Amino acid sequence: MNKNRIGRFISNRWEVANKTGTVSTLAGDMALIYYPHREPIAMVIVLRKKPSKGFNLAQAELEIAKAAKEISELFEKSDKHKLIIDGETVNKAVDLRYINSLYRFH
Repeated sequence: MNKNRIGRFISNRWEVANKTGTVSTLAGDMALIYYPHREPIAMVIVLRKKPSKGFNLAQAELEIAKAAKEISELFEKSDKHKLIIDGETVNKAVDLRYINSLYRFH
């Protein structure tokens, strides 16, 4: 397991199985996170560099790790979440989704 991304802040709390990937404009990680008291979740986080900016891989890995920690802690607390996209609540169960927008879990 590569502990620099999704597993960086959560690998000692739960089982994490992941696969990282990096190309010239993208850095990402996908993982299965196994909790002791609920079903596992699948998580994919990919960061894309802005055309006008350089790509700082260390910073990208840190941002992936912080996002993964926040998301996994929310899923640890409950198996019922609301999904909000652009201020609109999506009235469906939160599953593995591709979201091309800003999001927050509640």
